[in-house]
Amino acid sequence: MKTIKVLFKTEWILAIREFSGVLFGVLLPAGLILLLGVIYQGEMVEQETYSRIQQAFGAVITIGICATGLMGIPLTITSYREKKSPQTLSSNTNLSHDLIASPSPE
Repeated sequence: MKTIKVLFKTEWILAIREFSGVLFGVLLPAGLILLLGVIYQGEMVEQETYSRIQQAFGAVITIGICATGLMGIPLTITSYREKKSPQTLSSNTNLSHDLIASPSPE
């Protein structure tokens, strides 16, 4: 459990440093939902029991997930290379390897 806490803390600090993942993964989808809420204001889809916001919610969440995975992670790795800090990548890799390889305490 201690390893998971250390891994979470490390990744949280790295996410705060590289704000693009937070921006495009969390704030952009939240802004889109707010914008759609202002535009549609609970307007229902014709001949259905759900609103337009409910219809678009899955797509907006998918945008957030894809933006984080397909854009945020490569940008983070690029910024590591730019700052010439490969030790950060290797220490995270070792921590992840320890987490996977260590037997679970029972």
